[in-house]
Amino acid sequence: EIRKLQHEVSLHHQHGQYGTALEVATKLLETSENWFGKDHPATATAYNNIGLMNKLMGEFKAARTNYYEALRIYERVVGKDHSSYAAALHNLGNLNRSQIYLDDSITAMERLKLNEDAIEYLEEAYQIRTVELGEEHPHTVASRSNLGSTIATQVLQQMANTSKETRQTPSKLTKRRWEAAEEHLRSSLQTAIHNPRGKKKVETKKKKKKQFNPHKKQQQQQYNGITTLSAASAAQNLAVFLKGRATAGAPPTLSSSDAADNKIDEATKKRIKQYKNDDSLIEAKQLYEAALFVRAKLLHDAHPDLVATKFSLAELLSTLGDEDGANKLRNEIVDSYDVEESEDDPPSEPNTK
Repeated sequence: EIRKLQHEVSLHHQHGQYGTALEVATKLLETSENWFGKDHPATATAYNNIGLMNKLMGEFKAARTNYYEALRIYERVVGKDHSSYAAALHNLGNLNRSQIYLDDSITAMERLKLNEDAIEYLEEAYQIRTVELGEEHPHTVASRSNLGSTIATQVLQQMANTSKETRQTPSKLTKRRWEAAEEHLRSSLQTAIHNPRGKKKVETKKKKKKQFNPHKKQQQQQYNGITTLSAASAAQNLAVFLKGRATAGAPPTLSSSDAADNKIDEATKKRIKQYKNDDSLIEAKQLYEAALFVRAKLLHDAHPDLVATKFSLAELLSTLGDEDGANKLRNEIVDSYDVEESEDDPPSEPNTK
């Protein structure tokens, strides 16, 4: 019964049915506690599942409570130097990262604190996983990549609270942090590319049909090794970093309504022209497209990781002035959730990221 429930949780999660997945995860927790008791890895996993679904539904307090419970169980059962304990730390770090971007109710100081805690969680998780699993393991790669991304977020948060002049001439400390973030992000991507491990990867040799893809040749030339979900995640994080650094402190490029009405002032036109020639943004676009290519092949249309890549690429295309391309991706995101609502699940089930 436990395996059946675990499969159901995974299936609903993959299809973006987080409310249903949470119900099943709660039942799984009750079953695990009845079979194994409170202090058991299976019970800790059940708490992790509940934490994940709450995070995806924006219930950050509930998610944190369940993640902490999983962390405490792993500490008692396997110790603080075990990879399972590292996984719980990794989850807490990712929870903080999500809340920073998605929770509008928190203050700027609370965001800074969440980011500092996330760095500590991910740094410890990365150190444990390096020893327990090795530098090349996908879980180690994930913790290192997310650590780099979180360090970059910290720099961006601090830059947001400084003057335009300070942003244009960053301090030596800021430069060192940017360099540390980029080192983590690029190294983790290269590790994932050179060690394509994982349960699934794109088979590039066998092709059912030859279809023209204007981005495919460019992707293969620049990032031919991004064939696994691990590499796709690392590519996504590096792309976010490159875009954030290139556009730090810049005003929003263009809103969808303004684009539709052709309300583009000269300053915006100039900025878009500069962005189109920016090496970091060109690389970010290639990375997003490579990540999208892999995730679209391996994940369901409503999977949160695939949705995240489409959203990020749409935002970048908008920055580059390509509103048609951006809106196409946005519509794909909406359509993916419309498909979910048409299935046999109760219409009241939440389907939010």
